[in-house]
Amino acid sequence: MPLLDINLNPTSRQLSQFGVIALVALPLIGWIWSAGTTTILVLAAIGLTLAVLGFVAPRSISPVFIVIMLIAAPIGIVVGEISIAIIYYLLFVPLGLFFRVRRKDPLLREIDKNQNTYWQPIEEVTDVSSYFRQS
Repeated sequence: MPLLDINLNPTSRQLSQFGVIALVALPLIGWIWSAGTTTILVLAAIGLTLAVLGFVAPRSISPVFIVIMLIAAPIGIVVGEISIAIIYYLLFVPLGLFFRVRRKDPLLREIDKNQNTYWQPIEEVTDVSSYFRQS
């Protein structure tokens, strides 16, 4: 399985869905970027054209789909890497430092040479109704 899988041979259904998404997304992008009314209407017309072509002749919008996929793939990789880095450095590093400062070992990874075994006995179940209470 490749690291990056770009769909260069979309199905007719995917192309139809792409047309419908273009109908909604293009004017929305124009509105988010505070474009003028004329620009939003042009984007809506392009989206409508792609949506109609997606249902009537899906293969005709295949080049547009492929170009957008080729443009979006590197952007997705960069955004994914940045998101993972932000989560790691803002969540896991501070949490690890917090546990290290408090000398807390929630996984009990510290080796105790005085112990013969690390086996921990399990409590016997006395009430069968506890099987239905998974907390």
